[in-house]
Amino acid sequence: MASPAKKWLARHRDALRSPLARAWAWVFVGNGFRIACQAIVFLAVIARLGPKSYGTLLSANAVATLLATFSGFGLGFEMIRVGSVTTGLLRPAWRQAARFTLSTGLVLSAVGTAISYWWMGTELALVSLFLVHFTECVVLRITDVAGGVLQATNRLRLVAETQSVAAAIRMFSAVAFWMLPGNPSPSTWISLSAAAAVLGAIYTLVVARNHLPKSTDAHTDPMRLRDGWNFVFGNFIRNLGPEAQRIVLAAHGQVFAAGIYGVAYRVIDTACLAGRSLAFSTTVRFFEEGARGLIEPRRFAIRLILPTALMTLLGALGLVLFGPALSLLSSAKFQESVPLVQWLCLFPFISGMGMLANGVLTGAGRQNLRNILLLGATAINIVLCILWIPSHSYWGAAAALLLSETVFALATWASLYLISTIPSGYQSGPIRLLYVLEATGGGSRRHLLELINGLISRFPGRYAIHLIYSTGRADKAFLSALPLLSRKGVALHRIDMVREPSLFKDLRAFFSIAYYARHQNIQIIHSHSAKAGFLGRLAGLFVPGARTVYTPHSSPFRKSALFWFLEWVAARFLTDALIAVSLSESQELIHAGIVSPKKAHTIYNGIPANDRSKRRAA
Repeated sequence: MASPAKKWLARHRDALRSPLARAWAWVFVGNGFRIACQAIVFLAVIARLGPKSYGTLLSANAVATLLATFSGFGLGFEMIRVGSVTTGLLRPAWRQAARFTLSTGLVLSAVGTAISYWWMGTELALVSLFLVHFTECVVLRITDVAGGVLQATNRLRLVAETQSVAAAIRMFSAVAFWMLPGNPSPSTWISLSAAAAVLGAIYTLVVARNHLPKSTDAHTDPMRLRDGWNFVFGNFIRNLGPEAQRIVLAAHGQVFAAGIYGVAYRVIDTACLAGRSLAFSTTVRFFEEGARGLIEPRRFAIRLILPTALMTLLGALGLVLFGPALSLLSSAKFQESVPLVQWLCLFPFISGMGMLANGVLTGAGRQNLRNILLLGATAINIVLCILWIPSHSYWGAAAALLLSETVFALATWASLYLISTIPSGYQSGPIRLLYVLEATGGGSRRHLLELINGLISRFPGRYAIHLIYSTGRADKAFLSALPLLSRKGVALHRIDMVREPSLFKDLRAFFSIAYYARHQNIQIIHSHSAKAGFLGRLAGLFVPGARTVYTPHSSPFRKSALFWFLEWVAARFLTDALIAVSLSESQELIHAGIVSPKKAHTIYNGIPANDRSKRRAA
């Protein structure tokens, strides 16, 4: 009689032999070897430096890591997407990405060195600071671009091989650092680490060039910078949270605490190996499935939930059981990191679930939505760090990390549920147009009523018009116009919106707008004024295929920096077109950096013909 283990293997034999399973195995083995080498590097470095010097090293790396995400402006990620869909474009895309990464990396190295020297003073020599930034912004980013060539062509065995060689070189440099006599300084390790990174980059470049496919397209630059910007912005936000935690710890003079937290975070990050390997090996598959929309990559991600959960929960169990060994492997100075590691044991599972949903949005080209969710989670992380670190030290940073990662995972899966299925009953016919207005009085009220009446009279039958409104600030003219609009066929829907910020009321209004727009199959959402403008555009994220238009009627960004930031985020990620009612309003928004000139349009307010005739008669 077959054992349960044999029965399970028999049922899942095909899945275990699939190309995806082999790809994950190569990436997992490569990453496992790389993590093992990094562990040796980590133990060797902290054994010689101690918490304070290691915290200084982490502080310098924090600035470099944040700036390095802008190196190449994301063209390395865009190269993988382009190359996975059209192999013939990979060679010119590689040249473009490598050239741009080198040029921007050199500029960022100089900028980062100046920032670090101004911030840290003389804790590290100027040459050492430049080496830190040059390694992160140039050498390692060029290595990533070369590895992206192999990833785009699904040569994941070679990806694992190049990563393992680079990790082994770095490990030998760490062993050499550990064997140095006396008390070696952080600058010594920085020099050895930079040399090891250069050798690893050279090897990866040679392998990538030997496996570049022939170009079948005459384009010299197949990628545009704006295509890669969403990738780089998302990665910057992703890295901002952990790095900001270390910066806040250092800014409060808690360099020792930064070292303790850095050790714990490194161990937690290592436990994420299995989930990260799966995300890496499925990147190209998500791009391929995402070319057909959101439904297919979402189904693919759902199939990966169980294996991801099993692998990450095993990592969590390992943290609980083997966390105490950290003090034995490092030194008694890092004993405080042990309870921190055990307390964060669920981080690999939460992060793995978030990476699956993140892969769906990235593969389907919904980077704007992904970046919005990342921005929200990172803002929560940073705010909680500022509030909790002064009183709770590294425990505050750990709590902020766990909470923000949970928010991101839940919000990302919730957004997939909301937007991945086209509402049933979608039919051709009149364009379904939804207007949203909270300020139902004065000039904005008159503008909207004239706009609706003009569309109905000039384009009969072309638009199915819906109006979501609030009566909180409505005047008599608006209330008296509602019955007339209803008789003309306008679908009216009243919800409660308020002018001043109110978390509960604004959330309720947002969900009401999103629910109505989805179930009415709205194709265009045109929102007016600040409050309805933000809520309507945000709701547009969760309405499949909907375009969002915004008419501000004023400039709310002048009230405070927070209003400017919200308007910038909404214009950058949530708006397809912004219509200003005057040239001065359009220019003000452009000059303030709120909206790009390509999205801004000016349509002057007019006077109805019957009004002009009445004035002439008068």
